[in-house]
Amino acid sequence: MSVKNRVNATAAEYLFKKLRPFEDDDGNIWFIPELMECYMKKERESGHAWFSMPSHISEGKVRKYNQKIQSGNRVRILFGVNDENVDNDIGYSADVLEMLTSKRFVSCPEESGEIPEFPGETNKTWIKIRRLKEERDIRADMLKITSNGASLKDRICRSQCHFAYVSLK
Repeated sequence: MSVKNRVNATAAEYLFKKLRPFEDDDGNIWFIPELMECYMKKERESGHAWFSMPSHISEGKVRKYNQKIQSGNRVRILFGVNDENVDNDIGYSADVLEMLTSKRFVSCPEESGEIPEFPGETNKTWIKIRRLKEERDIRADMLKITSNGASLKDRICRSQCHFAYVSLK
């Protein structure tokens, strides 16, 4: 199957989250490859991992995506990266199993789902993922922001997009 056919067969619309290094409570800086390895390790141990972010997603969008998943449709999240290996492009992808959102910061929805490297983490949105992998087929220049048609590549290069719903151009 060609790259274009593999991409077209995956999903009509994707969630997109731009990743960035962050500092944990102990002052350690986590760069993207190390951070993603923590999630991959958790997935190997549990069959899934919970990815979280501090922004709230509308309940309507969460309901829409959870209904798609429950109906057997594939929902994917693409992770944007800008580091020494990836230049403002898609670095990783995963299948979404479930989404939860809250207007306040909450703990991981599963007691056993916490990433051991980040104990006690709280965030507003939690996304249960599996099949987290480096993405080699989908690039940011192939995608547009679904709501306005803007180029994802252009927006992330200008630091104007950190979370979006995106689709193929």
